[in-house]
Amino acid sequence: MIVSELLEYCYDPSPELSRLSLEMIWRIPSKIEAAYPSIQKVFKKILMESKSNNFINHLFDEICIGMHYLQRKFKQRPESNELVEIILDNWHKIQTSEAKCGYVYFFMKFAAENKGEMVGRALVLSEDFEAEDHEVQLGILGAVMKAYLDFPSELGETAKSVFRFSSESSEHPDLRDRAYIYWRLISKWRCNIRFEQKCCAQFVHYQRKGD
Repeated sequence: MIVSELLEYCYDPSPELSRLSLEMIWRIPSKIEAAYPSIQKVFKKILMESKSNNFINHLFDEICIGMHYLQRKFKQRPESNELVEIILDNWHKIQTSEAKCGYVYFFMKFAAENKGEMVGRALVLSEDFEAEDHEVQLGILGAVMKAYLDFPSELGETAKSVFRFSSESSEHPDLRDRAYIYWRLISKWRCNIRFEQKCCAQFVHYQRKGD
């Protein structure tokens, strides 16, 4: 009953009221865990209904934020692969940094299951890397490196560009430090940004015996 009433407000002409109503919906499972599957159905309903209209940007953002929160809280796989795929196919629809962080989370967690799309999505993620907020850049750096493990030849230049900006041009110490850690690991294994896939896998899953 409550969800149905709030769902009506999600289509209110006021973006703020619409977004707030959706936020109230996805927060329900925090108190009533059994409502989690129903909330996923609400997400899918909104996305599928608005897909033909090129999506409603503020609702798309809020769904990314809500799904990110619920996924991390309940550690359960979304019931609908289609829902995840819709999100992963629409990076350019996302406007807020918080929603972009949610997108990157799903890329990291589920993109490997559809490796045929991974290269294209990684390229899209890195297009405006330099202009993104700090938290988003941290996520994209990890996502591009993850994709590079599987596609070193296709993503070599992209990884190099992201890595170089992060380590040399960024003013954010966290981003530089993350990039420097990558660089130290790469150097320790006598690798560089064009290293072979085998060496790259050793770098990410660094478990050198005896250290």
